[in-house]
Amino acid sequence: MAAAQHVVPETQPLYSQYEFVPNQGQWHPLIRYKTEIPYGNLFLETDALHYRLTNSEDYNRIAEWQHAHPTQLSPERARQHSVRMRFIGMKYAPMLEAQNKLAHYYNYYIGSDQSKWASEVYPSAQVSYVNVYPDVNLEILGHNGLKYQWVVQTPNEDKVNSIKIAIEGASSVSIDNGQVIIKTTSGDIIDDQLLVYQQIGEAKVELNARYVLTDTVLSYEILGDINPNFPLIIDPELIFSTYSGSTADNFGYTATYDSRANLYAGGIVQVLPEFNQHYPVTSGSYDTSYNGGGGTNLAGLPCDVAISKYDSAGSSLLWATYLGGNQNEYPHSLVVDRNDDLVILGTTFSQDFPVDSLGYDTTISGGIDIYVTKLSGDGTQLLGSTYIGGSANDGINQSLPLRSMYADDFRGDVITDDDNNIFVATTTLSDDIVTEKAFQNAKKNGYDGLLFELSADLHTLNWATYLGGDGHDAFYSIKLDQKNNIYIGGGTSSTDLPATDTAIGPAHIGSTDGVLAIIDKTTKNLKTLTYWGTEEYDQIYFIDRDVDGKIYATGQTDGLLTKTPTVYGESDKGQFVFRIDTLLQNQDFVTTFGNTLGAPNLAPSAFLVDVCGHIYFSGWGSDIVPSDATLRPGSTKDMVVSDDAYQKTTDNEDFYIIVFGRDAETLLYATFFGGNVTGDHVDGGTSRFDKRGVMYQSVCSSCPPSADGQTREVSDFPTTAGAVFETNPSVRCSNASFKIDLQIRSAVIADFIANPTIGCGPLDVKFTSQSVLGDNFAWDFGDGTTSSDLNPSHIFTSPGTYTVTLTVVDSSTCNVSSMYQRDIIVLEQSNADFDVSFDGCDNKLTIENKSENGLSYRWDFGNGDSSVVESPEYDYTESGDYTIRLYVNEGTLCESKVAKPVSISANVVPEITLYNVFTPNNDGINDCFQFESKNLDCTNYELKIYSRWGEKVFESKNPGTCWNGGYKNNVNVLPAGTYYYLLKFGSKFSDPVSGIIELIK
Repeated sequence: MAAAQHVVPETQPLYSQYEFVPNQGQWHPLIRYKTEIPYGNLFLETDALHYRLTNSEDYNRIAEWQHAHPTQLSPERARQHSVRMRFIGMKYAPMLEAQNKLAHYYNYYIGSDQSKWASEVYPSAQVSYVNVYPDVNLEILGHNGLKYQWVVQTPNEDKVNSIKIAIEGASSVSIDNGQVIIKTTSGDIIDDQLLVYQQIGEAKVELNARYVLTDTVLSYEILGDINPNFPLIIDPELIFSTYSGSTADNFGYTATYDSRANLYAGGIVQVLPEFNQHYPVTSGSYDTSYNGGGGTNLAGLPCDVAISKYDSAGSSLLWATYLGGNQNEYPHSLVVDRNDDLVILGTTFSQDFPVDSLGYDTTISGGIDIYVTKLSGDGTQLLGSTYIGGSANDGINQSLPLRSMYADDFRGDVITDDDNNIFVATTTLSDDIVTEKAFQNAKKNGYDGLLFELSADLHTLNWATYLGGDGHDAFYSIKLDQKNNIYIGGGTSSTDLPATDTAIGPAHIGSTDGVLAIIDKTTKNLKTLTYWGTEEYDQIYFIDRDVDGKIYATGQTDGLLTKTPTVYGESDKGQFVFRIDTLLQNQDFVTTFGNTLGAPNLAPSAFLVDVCGHIYFSGWGSDIVPSDATLRPGSTKDMVVSDDAYQKTTDNEDFYIIVFGRDAETLLYATFFGGNVTGDHVDGGTSRFDKRGVMYQSVCSSCPPSADGQTREVSDFPTTAGAVFETNPSVRCSNASFKIDLQIRSAVIADFIANPTIGCGPLDVKFTSQSVLGDNFAWDFGDGTTSSDLNPSHIFTSPGTYTVTLTVVDSSTCNVSSMYQRDIIVLEQSNADFDVSFDGCDNKLTIENKSENGLSYRWDFGNGDSSVVESPEYDYTESGDYTIRLYVNEGTLCESKVAKPVSISANVVPEITLYNVFTPNNDGINDCFQFESKNLDCTNYELKIYSRWGEKVFESKNPGTCWNGGYKNNVNVLPAGTYYYLLKFGSKFSDPVSGIIELIK
């Protein structure tokens, strides 16, 4: 009989990475639920989690043999190992509840005993053990990777202490550097980065905690106060290393993280459909089709960008997508904004790269253009995308003075501010880039630095400027502070940059210098700039700031730098770290490290200064293109590692991670990380540490050695057990990714989001803390009021800009307290109003703006014309009825509008009909003399009437006034007879009309 039949309904099923299938008689009765895991199964039993693992090396070896001998049974059997994590001290058996039932089902027809057959068995994405201990539940979740977590309702210390897990059947159990390591003959089960938190409102409030191991019994200890009013979550998150899972050739370029500690990896991929290759793009992601590439271009192969997002444990690929056009493109830098959406900086050759129709620039300008693209956090939507560039190559650094090591072509950096505006530091060869608020409008020579800011939706270029001189210039790192400063770091061979006279380096020093600059974020004016370095080659690749605002930089040097006596390190090595004040005048310290005197051996890939002042550096050392004499070779040979290093040995072509203590006075940690067969490296771009010291790195790994001319799969990169892709399925390279928590020391980090941040008064703002750790929360709303709530709301009543400050205190952390600020802008409500009139005599439209609290205006004249002038002057070209609309503060929360009609007539021409008889006899008929006229009120008018003897008997300048026959219009009518008139009107005012009037009684 068939072991199992998987039936999928026609409707799209709910997806889950891991499925928990209930036992309805088809398996051993101890099994309550079963899920498949890499190289094994996890059985959920009433009182235990039961792992049954298969040795991966045995499995792969047997699979290869079986593939070569499809009709034979392998004589070898793979090693297996079972481990139970049993819950001890339970008083009653817990109830197991399946949650998030999936839409598909299985039919099991196992063996000939029909009593063990089961049909329509629906799996679930989660199983909860209810009341393992009183008020303590265990949740097993599979939707975004396989994980378990303890949920303690109305928590206290006794309830946490009741959780005890006996680990049975393992070869050994230990706690090493904060990790629980369960060793078996079939691999290790590792619990790492213990996360304990309470969900209070929308905030995740973390608590200090640690594992406790007594013999082989695992428990947890909480090192802080527990709020008894909110559930406590004990979540042992796994740190990971994984391949990309691509069967096609793919290279690692850049990596970043989001607020949930998920990892994004960005690289390139060449898919050869004729060989049935693919990148593991996921259903529903933005682009599931390979778009192709042209020629080989910069990376040596046709390619698309490929983006993968892994969960925090690396056990699940959350989504993966292609990104590109019909030519080649490359990702340089990734960052996540405050909405957890992914921003990608890169370069492209493609004229059909996916740009937003409303993007700032929708047309490629030259051979290579920069692109900036934003994808939604779930990977399904393109939220914005634009080109940036001119007629030459942009974003690519191929300047020989600045291109030091392999893949330096693809550097550059992208970051976002609190309002999700996007800032970029890069380089360009184009001399026709459109600038905006620039302090340098024109390119000077060769490669110039290019700095720009885009709006959050990528529709508007807020700022763009060159920064360069008579040589070559490039910028690789950009940072912001809360005091409206922009910091940039890079390299230059120019001798005429606008350096500050009082800076530490007011003049060019060597062949290639490092350069640091500070720019005013509001005015976009250059505030300070300095050269830095020796008389040889020097470049700054990364910068960062500490909590005191001091600037740190790292990079490469060929010069001989003497380290500061009080700091760790050596003098005259090829990689440096230094610290300088915000005036760029005084250097606090400098140190160097490496394995070569006067030459770099590492390509920097990530850099951080955490809130405790610890300094983190990551780089790789490999000689990727030994035939290129223009590139410096890399090596990790003889680098220093610490006693607790994760990997103490190297094949000389690995990653190297080093952490200095506060003020760089000590070495806290140093390790290698990489495979033992191939040269691990990065093909470009930036990777990142988060502020807690967790490293997120993208790698080009396991590229097969070419010396023997063989094409084969290589899987030498150190992946973790349970990683989503433990082996490399590609016969070429794989964009591997790894995440390491260096666990240097816990720190409290203040952070919050505000909604809204701008609006009309009175403005009700909700504040949500996103702080890490913290016992006390002190809010200062900038208007004289404060709060100690975790997530307060506050009403700002008066217009103005308010700086809101959150100070978080936690005495158990290295920094004790942390502060975060941001501005809330409260506007006055506008009131749109205007008066409009049309004077038909002179064909003039008059508009008077009577609006209140207006900052911006837009007029719509109802005929397709518009104006943004506060009080416009406007003339219609055609007569008719129109509706004029005024929009005040349009696009803001204080927008108001009003509409008013106006009638426009044709040009006015005065007309008059002359007649000469009237009868003022009070019969009501023809009693008063007046010319029939039209539009005379729009022109000059003068009528004079004389008697036969020349006496003036009537005069009027009002065409509406008639002559009643009396002298100067008295009641006594003059004698009948002939009278004479003299009339002036219109354009012939100087040429009067005359005639006679017969007065008949």
